[in-house]
Amino acid sequence: MSPQHGYSSGDFVARAENLEQSDLRRREILVTALHVIAERGYSETRIADIAERAGISNGLVMYYYPTKVELLIASIRWAEDHWYEELEEALVDAKTATERLEGLICIFIMGGPTPILQMEWSLWLDLWSQATRDEQVAEVHKESDIRWRTMLTKVIEAGLKTHEFSLIGSLNNTVIALAAMFDGFAVNVACHDGTVDPELAFTIAMRFASLSLGFVWDLDEETTKRVRRYLEPEVAIR
Repeated sequence: MSPQHGYSSGDFVARAENLEQSDLRRREILVTALHVIAERGYSETRIADIAERAGISNGLVMYYYPTKVELLIASIRWAEDHWYEELEEALVDAKTATERLEGLICIFIMGGPTPILQMEWSLWLDLWSQATRDEQVAEVHKESDIRWRTMLTKVIEAGLKTHEFSLIGSLNNTVIALAAMFDGFAVNVACHDGTVDPELAFTIAMRFASLSLGFVWDLDEETTKRVRRYLEPEVAIR
């Protein structure tokens, strides 16, 4: 808008700076909320806890996110968007559909090389739990499931195209079964049940996927080396 309308170039610069500060504040609140909810659980987290951790007032948090449910939804969506972005970066060196599926399962169950890819499963369990009580959260959960299954579908379709994979049943049913299995392992891992740890869950999931999709997979030295690039150095695969 030109100066004759009452705005100068300085006004636009100030507006841009304000928008940037607002975006930074939103990000700070969302990241803080993710950490606090992961530590305390959604039901035990108060807006005051997030405000205190972020070093801001309750009112400022509620200015951006008027309710705790809205904050949970915004935090999960922010985290999920960044998770998929960083997942794509982590898988950039996967040469085949099999390697891409392997990396995908590994990061999904065991976490990846960045803080976002190592996010606590307790966050997603809180989302699933709240989805049974809140229609708004249930819709977010549905969107999240669709996004996850869509990614699995694309990986499997790529493997079918290169003849790395073959199907026994329908593609849709196979994706649903695999996604349900991976989600189930996530619950075991998050609950630290003492029987199924992340490494074992990954190995079983890969063996099941190989049977479902008709490809050969073994946890040999080459596979272990390939998978380690997604993990912390001390993680052992078995």
